[in-house]
Amino acid sequence: MYNPDWVADRPTPIERLTWLKSRMNFDAVIDIGSGDDTWFLTKVFPELPTYKYDKDPKFNKNSNIVELGVDCSLDDLLKNETFESAFYKIDVDGPELDILDGSTNTLQKTSAVMIECVLDDNKFLDRCHWMREKEWQLIDVIEPVYRKSNILIQVDLVFVRQDTFKIVERECWIEAPDTDYRINT
Repeated sequence: MYNPDWVADRPTPIERLTWLKSRMNFDAVIDIGSGDDTWFLTKVFPELPTYKYDKDPKFNKNSNIVELGVDCSLDDLLKNETFESAFYKIDVDGPELDILDGSTNTLQKTSAVMIECVLDDNKFLDRCHWMREKEWQLIDVIEPVYRKSNILIQVDLVFVRQDTFKIVERECWIEAPDTDYRINT
């Protein structure tokens, strides 16, 4: 059944992150493994300092090249930085949970986390479960990528802290309450 309150066309990543930015304060961007740039992050957060790390110099001449993992954690790299409310993006094609495991202190100073997620081998569920265990709530799914066969293969998952999610959810309900379209029989 069609619901006139549904969004007719999917919004762009810029629209979704601008919406999130209008409800939260960020003071830095942490951009892990996104090649040259995550184009929409630079559009939404042009005024914020950005900490960029990539594992391969051929992908990004503007990043600090580092292999995050057992020997080097994001917490180690950012221990002297003074942000308190970062937007943290991870696009590393596989070891996201290892990098998050090494980001305990960084996550305490982070307000939102965006994880690129290829939809195979339960990666979606694994990432959602890991974040949920750490008291983060999925608030948005953006930038879907489809195969030529129209099968969804990749999305960016956006998480906020559970307590923040409840505040944003309440504000959104007040701004635009959903209408109940159940048919009375």
